[in-house]
Amino acid sequence: MSIIVDNGPFECEITEDGELIFLNYNITHDLAAMEFGYSETPALFELHRWNFNPVSMLLRLVSKTLSIAEAALIGRQWLDMVCDRVGVRDIHTESSKNVIKHIDDAVAAEDKENLDEIATFIGFSAAAYQQQEWRSGTYKNSLSPKELLTNASLGLTLASALSEYVMVARYTMAPQSFWEPHKMLGYGGGRAHAIRHLEDIPSPSIPNLALIDLAAKFDGPVSAEQIVDTKQKIGKEFAGAAVAIIAQQRGL
Repeated sequence: MSIIVDNGPFECEITEDGELIFLNYNITHDLAAMEFGYSETPALFELHRWNFNPVSMLLRLVSKTLSIAEAALIGRQWLDMVCDRVGVRDIHTESSKNVIKHIDDAVAAEDKENLDEIATFIGFSAAAYQQQEWRSGTYKNSLSPKELLTNASLGLTLASALSEYVMVARYTMAPQSFWEPHKMLGYGGGRAHAIRHLEDIPSPSIPNLALIDLAAKFDGPVSAEQIVDTKQKIGKEFAGAAVAIIAQQRGL
């Protein structure tokens, strides 16, 4: 599956593998020219921006057409991806599975009051994990993925993803009239706010997800290049998952 997007002067295809393909431009020529010291072209700038943060760029490219259903499904899929990779079983006094079930039940019932109560619990949990993380200070003196991955950092990763998904859910509960921008009032509408919170599900999570992947492969320190490469790979997985949902919803 794939979608076609208008990226300024470039028409691009984005695949479910998270790859950006230029359809009306020969970027291979630009890549070869750079090997001989030529400057970066606008197309290469867009490609490098995609590789650096595909999630953010994808959301920008679909920002005017993303539907309520697409946003809700993408948010839920990204939450599952974070949960599966982080593997945190409990969030303080609750199991993570129960917290997610409570969220799903509130969303299904469109019970915003219950959803707000869940959001408050998640917020307190995230704050507690953040304090533990600050006190640990492991990020200051270690480059080993296994040493960097503390219970507090993993708990914070999941709590943050849950918190942002709850916000996405709240905006996708709104009527279609609220979803669209209100130009006369200078208000961006629910879509703009949902997209902002959608971006905040994977983006803060990806650094720790990269460490999890690297810790499974290496016992000792890893290079900055390995971290960057792994983060980009995971970012493309998230972007690809969103592309698959959009393509399916639009019958592409």
